This record gives sequence, structure tokens and C-alpha cells, in this order.
Amino acid sequence: MNLKRYRRLYQVMACIMILGLVLQLCPQPVQAQGLTPMQVGVVEFRNDSGVQGNLLARSTTDAVVIELSKSNRFDVITRAQIESQMKELGIRPPLSAVELSRLGEALAAEAMIEGTIKSVEVRGDKGARRASVTVYIRMIDQSSGELINGAVQSGYSHSRVGDNADDDMLIAQAIDNAAYLAVKTMIDYVIPEATVQNTTGTNEVLLNKGARDGIRSGMRMVVTRDREIIGELITTRVDAFVSTAAITKQTRGIRPEDRARAVFDMPTVDRGEKVTLASGAAPTNNNKVRGKTRFKNLLVALGVVAIAAQLWRSNGEDVGDVTAEPAVAADGTASVKVSWDPGTLGKGLNVTNYSVWRDNATAPIATVLPGFGQLFYLDTGATPGVAHQYYVSATYQVAVGQDNSGGTGTGTTDTTGGITYEGRSTVKKPAVGVATPLPRSPLANLTVPVADSSQNLHRITFQWLSQLGADTYVVEVSTNPIFSSPEFVSSTITARPSPAGQTVSYTVNETLYGLFRNIPNTQLVYWRVGARAAGDSPGPVPPTGRPNQRYIYSEINAFRPLAPAVP
Repeated sequence: MNLKRYRRLYQVMACIMILGLVLQLCPQPVQAQGLTPMQVGVVEFRNDSGVQGNLLARSTTDAVVIELSKSNRFDVITRAQIESQMKELGIRPPLSAVELSRLGEALAAEAMIEGTIKSVEVRGDKGARRASVTVYIRMIDQSSGELINGAVQSGYSHSRVGDNADDDMLIAQAIDNAAYLAVKTMIDYVIPEATVQNTTGTNEVLLNKGARDGIRSGMRMVVTRDREIIGELITTRVDAFVSTAAITKQTRGIRPEDRARAVFDMPTVDRGEKVTLASGAAPTNNNKVRGKTRFKNLLVALGVVAIAAQLWRSNGEDVGDVTAEPAVAADGTASVKVSWDPGTLGKGLNVTNYSVWRDNATAPIATVLPGFGQLFYLDTGATPGVAHQYYVSATYQVAVGQDNSGGTGTGTTDTTGGITYEGRSTVKKPAVGVATPLPRSPLANLTVPVADSSQNLHRITFQWLSQLGADTYVVEVSTNPIFSSPEFVSSTITARPSPAGQTVSYTVNETLYGLFRNIPNTQLVYWRVGARAAGDSPGPVPPTGRPNQRYIYSEINAFRPLAPAVP
């Protein structure tokens, strides 16, 4: 046998054998998070855009299902199973929360997914058309009924030179892109979960997960046992590997080995958004967005364009009142919410974009697409502890010769339906006041009372470390860690501006004794500190239901009432 002839074959076979042996010795890969795929049902999306009706709703639902099915995170129940079960239950879209829960129970799903098409937009002239679709997706936990995942995403598509794609095709491509981005967002989000290790007092538990597992202070969680919801928590102290949470609600006693799952904070989106077209024409109810061109031609034939242009006349060449409010992002970092009302400018659907400016920058920090209702931009790049001035300007289109209301020409033109539009921009309108972004003060900065210590309610001194840029503080004390209606809110505490890390003190005599003397000494009393810069106007974004409390609040600390002396 000629070994030289087969030497190459032997070498390949030897490599294969060695590779197989190595693979047997190596640890085998496991699925992400070591979990089996979550079984989910997806119900038909609702179409609020006013475009293509049920056809668009069905195609968007299918696009999301396809993207979910590509992932090893989700096992998607088929449309046929869902429709068959809905028929048996005698329900049909749109489903109420109760109907969605009934359907999920009948399907033995772990979670149900519902969604809404919030807006469809097509802009530009032939050969340079652009479509955008915004979708809103929510995943509801079947056992608790709580929101555990979701996304708000916009998908875009563009026509190319020589491309014969019509508006329907551009919208379909934008839907696919929005579905991909939304599902990717949901896959990338890992739902923080933990196990109850122990109960510490009458209304507090210790969890076996901490900051390194995605748990953060102030996070709402639901507690389940055998897929039945038995209580609710809010985390109050978070360490690297463990965390402490207050029990805010329980139907059965929470005990060790119960499971806690975070409640998802869904991004907000204005309700009732409709299709927006560069022409300013109202959307039609047919299935063809390209009917817009025919509609505009009809307006021209009727001589209505001039009247429509007058309706778009400006109330003044700026965007109206601009508000800049310090806020905190989900991770506690400093940010500023810049908001304005798009209806004030009076250019209707002819606005192409808004620009947000900070301080004396020569270029905008963000470009925001037009929409309905209050618009805003969250600036997470501003320097904390420094007062910033914000501005907003708008770029819009007007028919040449039809609108003489002002604005600065941008040098751009666009021809649609035989009408030539020119681009104009407004002046940069300053916000009503400055905004000083502050981060959420961590628990470590709330030094006295020490966490979980016993305190004499007749006299308590609160101490915390100052924040750079803050000169006004407030102390809140409550038996409810959500602080929706705290029992004690201090008067305004003024501190001289100083570098971060200086001790600030505030003493309360007798007042807390009168408020909390009847609670057991095993119960926690929560406290936090709000901070702001006095020169800000209007000040930080207030908590829900408390519009006058404009502060950036710290993480939550807690103490227990000192047991009365034995007579």
C-alpha cells in the first residue's frame, strides 16, 4: 500500500479524531441564561396609524413573530392555535386585559405579547422617499399579569435612485426593520429575578441577587409561588450580590424560596399618533399611502392649496415655550428632559424635524422627528452639577410663494405633486430657565441614621453628603417605600454650594414621634433626600401625583422606631 498517496487523507482523519476528542473533554455550551425558551403567545396587533387597517396590523404581527422565532429565548405559539383557542373562548381582537389573561391561561403560555402600530410616515419626492413605522410591544407575565418586557422602536426604509419600490413596499421594509429592532431590544433585556432567602421583620425580605444581577434600588418586583402571584416588593438596599426589599403587598405570607421578578418599566409613547405626510394632507382610510399624491392633485384642482397654506401660517417663528427639567435615567445617571409643544409653531405636518441645542454649541445635540402631543428629548450627555441652557429650533417646508410668514431659508427645495416646497428654519428658542442635572444620590451618601438602626422618634438627626451643583434639599419620611404620599416632608433646607461630599444635617424634634409612635419597632420607616439647584426653572421632573415636589431623589434608607423603655 502506498502510504505517501494516502498521507493527506490520514492527516485529515487524524485531525477529525483529535477534534472529536477535544470536544468531548470541553464543557458543552448551554442555552442563554441556562433556561428553556419562554413559551409566549402573540395576539394580533392594534393599528392606530390610520394606514392600511387590519392588513398592516397582521403583517406587523407576523414580522414580530418571525423575529421572536429566530431567537432561542422564546417558543412562539402558532397563530392557528391562538385563533382556535379564541374561537373556543368566544373572544376576538382587540382583547381586554381579562380576555388576554384568559387566552394565555387556555394556551398554557408563560407570557402574552400584544402590540400597537403607533405611527406610519412617508416623506420625500419620487426617487428619495423615506418611510418610518413605530411599534409599541408589551409582554405580560401570565402568572402575575405584570409587564415584564417590551419595546418602543421605529423602523426606517429609503428608496434608492432607479428603485421602483412604491410606498407600500417601503412601509413593509420599515415594518421588518422595526420588528427586528424591537425584538432585539427585548432579547437583550434580561429580566431581573431573585429568590427570597429570608424574611427580616414583618415587612422586609432578603433576596439572593444584587446589583451585579441587574437589581437596582427602587425596583418594583412581584413575588410568585407555583406560578401564583402572592405579593409585591420594592427594593430598598442593593449590594453587589444580595438586596433587601420592602413588602408592599401580600395575599399570602411571603417565605424563603419564593420567586421575585422585576416589573418592567415600559418606555412611554404618546397615544393617538397618526400617519404624517410631508404634504400635510389628511391620511385616507384606503390601503394605499401612495393615494396621497392623487389627493393632493385633487386639492390643486379645487384651488384649495392656498387656503391650506394660510392655515399653516405661523403664530411666530419659534417653537413656543421650551422647558428643560433635570431628571434621572433608569440607571440613576443625571439627565435633562427638554420638551416643547409642536402645535405652537403652526406649521402642522410640514415640519420635517426639530433640533435641540445645549449652551453655546455650534451644532445641535439631537434631531427629533415630528409627532403629535408633547415632544421631548432626554439629554444624558450634559455635565452633572453644571447649569445648562437649552434651545429648540424647527425646520419646515412651505410652498414657494404661498407662505410669507418668515423663517430663515435653508437653501433646500422639494417638489411633490407638482408643487415646489422650500425649507426654512426657525430661530433657536431658549428654554424658560436653566437646568442643572444631578445624579441619584446613592445609599452610601445617606449616612445618618445608619441603615436598619433603631432610632428615638423624639429627636432624629438626618445627615447626608452634598452633591455638586445642589444647594437646596428636602427630607421625606414614610412607612411606604414608594413615597406616593409621605407622612413627613421637611421644609426647604438651604445649603451653601460646596464641593460634593460635604456633610449636610437636618434635625427633627417630636414630629416623627407623633406620626410613627404607634407602629411596631420591627417595622421599617423609610427616608430619602431630594436635591436641586435653586436657580433652576421650573426644576426637576416631579414624581407622579406630586407636581410641586421638584427634586432629584436619593436612593432609599430605612430605620426602625426605638422600642419604648420597660417601666
